[in-house]
Amino acid sequence: MTVLKGLATQAIRYGLKPEDIGPISTFTDLEYMMCYIGHLKGLEAPASFGVSDVHRDRARREWRKLIAKVRKNEDKENHAAV
Repeated sequence: MTVLKGLATQAIRYGLKPEDIGPISTFTDLEYMMCYIGHLKGLEAPASFGVSDVHRDRARREWRKLIAKVRKNEDKENHAAV
């Protein structure tokens, strides 16, 4: 979950929504997410891409939805394992 939150933080800086990165199955692959974080850190400043607060707010809402969905799925898996 911490890698997903780190990815969300970096993506929000650039106004990227989860669907801009890939399908929900993408967010279960820790290695892919860590590589994508590295990719985002190598980009120029968000302002050079024309990213505004509107883009960040929209991305923030979408990332919150995704994180809630992933957390809910993890809780279901933990209860099923018990």
